[in-house]
Amino acid sequence: MFCPKCGKESPEGSAFCPSCGAALPTATEPASAPATEAAAPEAPIYELPGEPADSAPAPVRVAPTAAPEKPKKRSKKPLVAAVAVVLVAAAGFSAWRLLTATPAHVAEQDQSGTSETVYEDFEVGEVRLLTDGDLGPRLEVSITNNTGEIATSVGFDATGDIAITDEYGDEGTVNADLNLVAWEPGVYGGAIAYLQPGENTVTIIPEYPSGVVASYTPDQGDTQEFRLDEVENIEFEVGSTRGLGSGEQLLTPEDCGVEIELSPDGSITGSITNNTDVRWRRATVHLRAENADGTPATMGLNDSTNDEALNYGEITVEYVRPGETVDLEKGASMYYDPARVVATYVVIEEDV
Repeated sequence: MFCPKCGKESPEGSAFCPSCGAALPTATEPASAPATEAAAPEAPIYELPGEPADSAPAPVRVAPTAAPEKPKKRSKKPLVAAVAVVLVAAAGFSAWRLLTATPAHVAEQDQSGTSETVYEDFEVGEVRLLTDGDLGPRLEVSITNNTGEIATSVGFDATGDIAITDEYGDEGTVNADLNLVAWEPGVYGGAIAYLQPGENTVTIIPEYPSGVVASYTPDQGDTQEFRLDEVENIEFEVGSTRGLGSGEQLLTPEDCGVEIELSPDGSITGSITNNTDVRWRRATVHLRAENADGTPATMGLNDSTNDEALNYGEITVEYVRPGETVDLEKGASMYYDPARVVATYVVIEEDV
């Protein structure tokens, strides 16, 4: 017979293999074929003590306890992918912010370059409600221009809370857009005519001569109208702006010695002096029509707006040498009957 352990041939009737000492099967057990390399290894055999070798019972096979399976490591690929997605999203958001953010102006910077103070291009400061004077309720707004350049045609938005009564008769508060126009300095269309670099004080008045700046109409009931002094929590925000053209300068009437006289027939005469050291290719004097009390002189139509006073006209002269004084002339404007006309600002174009 052959030893099931080492495969060596053993004499018939032997209880143990003379080669390896392993117990041999009894006569009732068929001899195992020699082990091959491909066969699975058998569990070790341990002989129980107590009986003689010639009558030993069949050995008991005790299989060793299988080693616990090592836990599989989780792949880091999904995590890496998630982090990559987050980083890409963050980069995209940063790029979007850079493309859409309002550009800021660096007003102060430490010489070491390690710190800086950054301001928005236009900062709105105090917003005061004034009620005295002939202009009636109006706003006096402090705006700081941090761009270092003159801004022109400066748009703005204003909102405020109005106390309304709804269709059920219940009282409430509504945040409403306010109908306002710039008066000093103003331009036709309602925008602020210009903002000099640094601090500026702008006068804002109601758009309509009636003084109504907001209204509310419930589903059932009459329209409720509100004047500026009936609005609370007013917020003011600067919008789009323009700049001067190439070679242009903005001057005050005092800078140019502007004199304006309104004739009884509505025509205008006057003069302007080039007090600069450059030749003017063109100079445009902007005008505003006023009533005797200083309020806006409009065309007097049903739908007239206060900024019509800023559309009274302008006077342009050309080719003015330094130190030269030239005449200003303008015919009467239809539909207007102002008590006076004032020059608000002058834009010159240098002859280069």
